[in-house]
Amino acid sequence: MEATSFISTKVATKLLKVLTKVLKSNIDQRNQELVKINDIFGNCEELAKFYIQPSCQQVNPADELEDETISSIRAGVFETINQFFNRDILTRDGASQMFILADAGMGKTSLMMMLKLSHLMSFWPKSYECKLLKLGATTLSDIGKIENKTRTILLLDSLDEDNQCKQGGTNNRLTKILEATNCFYRVIITCRTQFFPETAESAFNTMGKISFNNYDCPLVYLSLFTNEQVDAYVEKRYPKGLKFIFNRFEDPKQYDAKKAVKNISSLQFRPFLLSHVETLLESHRQGATEYDLYKGLVETWLNREVIKLRKQHDKDINKEDLLKACVWLAETMQRQSTHTVALKHIKQLCHRESSIVLLKDSADRVIEGIDHIDIGTSSLLNRNSYGEFRFSHLSIREFLIVYGVELDIIRDKHNPFNKTDNMLKFIKTVNQSKIGLFFNNNAGYLLTGFKLLDSHQLANINLKYASLEHSDLKKASLDKVNLESANLKGANLQEASLQGANLQEADLQGVNLQGANLQGANLQGANLQGALLNGANLDNVNLNNAKLIDAQLTFFLQVENIASLKNATLEGADLSKANLEKADLTKACLTRAKLHGSFLSGANLSMALLNEADFKSSDLSKARLEKADLSNADLGGANLTNANLTEAILAGCDLTQAHLTDSNISDSQRNAAIFRHYENEKQNKIA
Repeated sequence: MEATSFISTKVATKLLKVLTKVLKSNIDQRNQELVKINDIFGNCEELAKFYIQPSCQQVNPADELEDETISSIRAGVFETINQFFNRDILTRDGASQMFILADAGMGKTSLMMMLKLSHLMSFWPKSYECKLLKLGATTLSDIGKIENKTRTILLLDSLDEDNQCKQGGTNNRLTKILEATNCFYRVIITCRTQFFPETAESAFNTMGKISFNNYDCPLVYLSLFTNEQVDAYVEKRYPKGLKFIFNRFEDPKQYDAKKAVKNISSLQFRPFLLSHVETLLESHRQGATEYDLYKGLVETWLNREVIKLRKQHDKDINKEDLLKACVWLAETMQRQSTHTVALKHIKQLCHRESSIVLLKDSADRVIEGIDHIDIGTSSLLNRNSYGEFRFSHLSIREFLIVYGVELDIIRDKHNPFNKTDNMLKFIKTVNQSKIGLFFNNNAGYLLTGFKLLDSHQLANINLKYASLEHSDLKKASLDKVNLESANLKGANLQEASLQGANLQEADLQGVNLQGANLQGANLQGANLQGALLNGANLDNVNLNNAKLIDAQLTFFLQVENIASLKNATLEGADLSKANLEKADLTKACLTRAKLHGSFLSGANLSMALLNEADFKSSDLSKARLEKADLSNADLGGANLTNANLTEAILAGCDLTQAHLTDSNISDSQRNAAIFRHYENEKQNKIA
């Protein structure tokens, strides 16, 4: 039996003709629905005119870019969706609810609009309904009102923009959405790839599937555009004139656009930017970052608007003032979690005392300029049918906020913005030249992904509560710097100097501290899970209550590479399964420390405080334990072959099933220790 077709490339090419007729007709009821789609999602006619079907895949495209060994099979997204709509589904455990993920500007909303337009223009099978909703505060009640759910395909756009996720948590919100929609024929939910901060990595463990609270949902990613798709778009945007077709000449506009796209790699990753290639042709430069592209896009657009306002409306508006008004618009939308702002609110924004001080012209003149902006297809600021203003794409709003902070039009310090993944990407670029403009919710500096340009760049900055995750701080000079409660997860601090630094309660999970100098640093309560500390100097370090689960502390025989933990305070520290081979722990305090399954072969633990420590199943072969205090420690099943236990205190030490071959344990030490006959036997001290 032939599968039912819901969407196809053939249908997409026919859409424009039908769509244009409906938009011109005031009688056709579909006209009102198109107006609503235009208001909420964007220009339908413009979309249908230039739309290029993207491909999709089961592997995150970002993983392919980072790892050359990863590759995936691509398929046309229309074909994939048709298969999903036609598949026989017996259980309602998420199989009928698909997620489509992609980064900002990759075409998620455009795809949802094309599906809805296919239905609205009667290219859809007549027995099925289609509802397109922007996820928000009223979504669940709107879903409840939909009739004939079992024959309805529900399209839910932009989970990452849903304010309910911020209020109740992503997991909680998503569970409610999945529960409310599992009775629909099919559901598609779109979202940005990096929007799952609370969800465990296990949710993405199975390729082509995402799992939440007993729901296993199909998952696809939109692929980056290929060269062929880019060319197809440019050819649609700049069709060859008859004289170029007959004479077989290159169309200069088409040629310039294709050349620019090849020079600006980000255009291939962002169909949204590609749609503004004409504007970018005027401002792009070789090697420009994505932030630079947006800056060029906004600057060129504003220059055009200022000229149009002067010529067409006889209004002489200052470009910088127009930019400030746009920044305030973006700020208001971000703070209020809304996508539109009415003109009366713009008037209020421009008449604030803080705004008047920044404006060169009068507030009224700026408001007139905004009110007369040319709302065309290439405009970055549009108006809906109610006259409310909205930006052509969320990424424009995100850019304007970051750019506004960089230019000191708005501030982030005392009331930090909620930062999206795209804003973080822009902020990373700004941080390379200007530090200290952006903050996290704890009022710490926001330096995520920061790349050090000079070893002393952060030397005199208070980095308490700072966000420095995944930063490159190799060979950084951070002596005595305050990094209390800072987030350094996944950062590179190889060979950094952190002498006397305050890293109390810092998140150092997976951090690379190989060869770093941490002499005298305070790491009390720090999380060093999975950290690399090979060859690090840890003399006199305070590691009280620190977590070092799966930490790598391998030490080498070469003197220059031997890391030291002499006199280090690791009381209560979790060093389970840590590799501490040949470590120098002379006089270290490891009272109540967890060293279960750790590797301490050849380590120097002489005169160390090891009382009540857990050494179960640890390897202490050839370890030096002279004068060490092991009272009430648990060494059950530990390997103490050839260990030096001279004058070690073993009172109450559990040595059940410990390997003591060729160790120098004395009879008095044996008598003071505990040797249970069975592992689960109640401990009784042997007199």
